Formats: sequence, C-alpha cells, structure tokens
Amino acid sequence: MILIKSKYDFDNTRLSNALSYQIFVNDKEYNINLNSNDNVLLDNMETPLAFALPAAMTLNLPIFIDGSISREYLENINKLMKHYEINYPNFKSVPIKCKSFLDFESQKKNRCGSFFSGGVDSFYTLLKRIDEIDTLIVLYGFDITLKDAAKINKTKIATRKVAYNLKKQLIEIEGNFTKVITDYCDWLSEGHGFALASASRTLSSLFDIIYIPGSHSINKQKNWGSSIYTDQQHSDSRLSIVHDSDQSERIDKMIYISKNDLVLENLRVCGDVPYDGNYNCCRCEKCIRTMLQLWSIHKLNQCSAFHLPLTPKVVRNNLITTDDLRVFYIHTLTIAKKDKICDQNMLLAIEYALARPFWLGKFLTIYRKKIKHLNRNLRKIFQKIYSKMFNANY
Repeated sequence: MILIKSKYDFDNTRLSNALSYQIFVNDKEYNINLNSNDNVLLDNMETPLAFALPAAMTLNLPIFIDGSISREYLENINKLMKHYEINYPNFKSVPIKCKSFLDFESQKKNRCGSFFSGGVDSFYTLLKRIDEIDTLIVLYGFDITLKDAAKINKTKIATRKVAYNLKKQLIEIEGNFTKVITDYCDWLSEGHGFALASASRTLSSLFDIIYIPGSHSINKQKNWGSSIYTDQQHSDSRLSIVHDSDQSERIDKMIYISKNDLVLENLRVCGDVPYDGNYNCCRCEKCIRTMLQLWSIHKLNQCSAFHLPLTPKVVRNNLITTDDLRVFYIHTLTIAKKDKICDQNMLLAIEYALARPFWLGKFLTIYRKKIKHLNRNLRKIFQKIYSKMFNANY
C-alpha cells in the first residue's frame, strides 16, 4: 500500500512558499519538499498524488491519501491510469482512496502561465503565445540537479532577464522533483510529466491555464512522459493544463525563435552535464544538435549562449542512438544542403554521424561514460594523495 500525508496541518486554502509531503511506498519513506520565491504554492493533496502514481502503477499498489482531493481530478487520474495501462506493459490502474472529496466551481482568475526552461520548446511556446502568457514558471531540481548550484545560478540570471525584458512575472519552484519518480520508471519516456503535473497543481489557485511546452509535433505524438494524451488529465475545474503542440518540428521552432536576440543570448538546452558550472556544455548530444540547427540557419555565430566552437570533428564524434534523434539531424542536413556556400566539411561530418549504426553508438555511449567515471575517480584519488602529501610537508 502507498500512503500519502502532508507534513503540515492540511489546509487546502493556504498559500505559502513551502510545501512538504510524505509518501510511504510499503516500508520505504519519501519526503517531497517544494519551495518557491513567493507565497504562491497551494497546500493540496493532488501534488503528492502525482508524485506517487508511477510507484503505485508499476508496483500495482493501492493508494490512500490522508487528506482531501478534488473529485474531478481523481476522475481524470483514473482516465490517465487507463491510458498508461493500455500503452505501457509495466503500468496498472490502481484504486485510490482519500478521507474526503473537494468539489470546486470554475472561477476566472485571468492569469496564464507556462513552464519555461530556456530551451527551444519553452521559448517557442512563450513567443508564440506572447500576448496570452503573463507568467513564466521555472523548476529547479527538474532537469538541473540541485547540487549544481553554479548552473542553477546562471539559469536564474538568464530566466530573470527574459522575464524582465518581456515584462512577464516569474515563479521559481525548487524541489526534489525526481525523488520518487525515477525509482519506479524511466524519467523521459514515462515519468517527467508527473513532475510537471505536481508543480502545476501547486499553482491551481492562481492560474486558469498552465501550458506545458511540447517536445513533439502534433502529428508525431507518441508514448512519452509528457504528451497531449497525458498532461490534460491532470486538469480539473480549477486549472486547465494544456500540452502545447502544433505542426512545427524542432527545426521549424528554431527558425521561429532565432529571430529574437533574447533567445540567442539566453537559450539553454543543456541539463546532461552536472557540476560543470556552464550554462551550456556545448559537447553533449543535445547541445551539439541545437548548435548544428543554429549553424544550418546561419545563427550560431550570433548565439552567445554557446561558448565553445562547433567543429566537424565534434559533430563526427557525436553519437546518434535513436530514430527520433536521427530525424533531427536529417532535418538539419536537408536545410544545410540547400545553402550552396555551406561548409562541406560540416556536411560530411553530419553524414558520417548519421551513417554510424545505432548499436555502435549505444556501445560507444556506455564506453565513454565508463571512461569519464574512471577519470573522475582517478582525479579524486590523486587529489587526496596530493592533499595528504601537502599536509605532511607543512
């Protein structure tokens, strides 16, 4: 059985800058802590329920909530569980019980928010709906680990700059968003939508609509942690959660947003390289993919968000391991080939990377990770030896 409790005296009308919950999965306890830059977080039990769902569905355990939840929200969650049960073999619908139900009438707040990471998708949603969205919602502990203080600080500077220049309000929420979810399912393909939903529910007293920027075009939706099939099921009469997707592919979004200088200064796509302190590492697959697309439309030299150069060697050594990634590079190659003055060496490098078999790319990915891990451990060992020798001499 899974038990969900609030650490505070539960009050579904209270707004604060901190929420704390306990989730008991059999004998294992998880503590969920969320903090914001203002008193905007609503004490509610839908938030921890969203966190607990992956554990319940993969372990086939019933849930009991020590508090009250929205009746309409629970009805939608039952639909969500059915979707997961049909589309994911390791997920099952489970019974959910609570102390009592809350019924709400729709109340107009005239506010619209959107999650914002500084990435391509979130900039696209923001600029496309610039007159509708009044608030940017930024999560820390979601794609950037809370241990990476340097990257978080740089991201805060950039997102605050974007909010200030576009005259948007900014809500920053920091929390251990991955804490429960990643123990029971794959973060990207199955789980990250639950974290976005949990954050959305904390803001249900403030907004009519919260947009979740979509990763895939409307014609290429698939089983994914956040999609048009799943995000909307976390809505109720208080809050509409909308997965923002249209006909645009990633390269189309890049062309659209790269016309804005604010994007070229503050675009952030990198969350894969922890503890390096850089805004974008410029060497992970996602950075290279984004830099290539900017290069193909003659915007990379204008984009100060990437501090390292993009060379054919870097592109050639980049590893493409899935069909989805392959599509990104094919789109880039198609656009670049239309330009007669395009760098031929770069074109050959893209073709070389595309020609590498997936199995080899996956093998090299594992190999490189092990080498990095070994080098990191060796550095720590030598640092300890050096420190002991230095202290011994003094």
